[in-house]
Amino acid sequence: MPPPPAAAASKPNGNGGVTLPAVKTPLPKSLQNPTRHRNRPRRRYKIRNFSFRYCLCRTCFWSVVVLILLLLFAGVASAAFYFIYRPQCPSFSVAAVRVSRFNLTTSPADGSTNLTAAINVTLSATNPSKRILSLCDPLSISVLWDPVVLTNGSVTDDFRNSTGSIYVIRASMGATSQVLDASSARSMESDLKKRGGLAMKIHVDSIVRVKIGKAEKKFWIRVQCDGIRWAANVNFPSANTDNAKCRVDLTVSIWKLFSFVK
Repeated sequence: MPPPPAAAASKPNGNGGVTLPAVKTPLPKSLQNPTRHRNRPRRRYKIRNFSFRYCLCRTCFWSVVVLILLLLFAGVASAAFYFIYRPQCPSFSVAAVRVSRFNLTTSPADGSTNLTAAINVTLSATNPSKRILSLCDPLSISVLWDPVVLTNGSVTDDFRNSTGSIYVIRASMGATSQVLDASSARSMESDLKKRGGLAMKIHVDSIVRVKIGKAEKKFWIRVQCDGIRWAANVNFPSANTDNAKCRVDLTVSIWKLFSFVK
């Protein structure tokens, strides 16, 4: 067996002492391989990620707070406006419907049915609001027997419906002639023979300008009145309007207003 390695000899120094040999300290594992990259600390990235989440949560929180405050402000403003002005939709009622001409004839040549009708309508409009003024543009009035339009016309005069007032609308619609299909002609002849008479409806379309002080807002309005019956008797041209009821629909729509004006 080879002899054990000899211990390193100590060397005397100049002061009479002995200098021990230097002991080599082993390198850490991270430095034993110089080509290996050290793991970078992730503390900096954690700080950045935490800061981004904090800003995002803060932005969402304040956005929700601002939205809630805006909704509360809108609700308070709407409630104050309602209690101050008490806005109410204008009401319409049917005063009279008079059928001046109504002819339903069938041609023997081709069997087609021709309808000629002339009807006069009187409506009354009431503005129940005490502090809101309504101005109505020209009205388009139609008298229908579903699904046939008996006659139609328009009232070109603008009317000013002041607070708490009643405005009377008179429309004289001249005779209009049209050809009915076979199914509509049979249904109309059957209704004319009934005891209740012919059921009629009135449709009114217009644009209402609501004025509150100096502010003005436009609404598209449609009035639908039903419950009108005519006995189809020349000796009694007036229709029965005792059960007539009108429904008012207000709509704010730019496209409807534009198409209606056009």
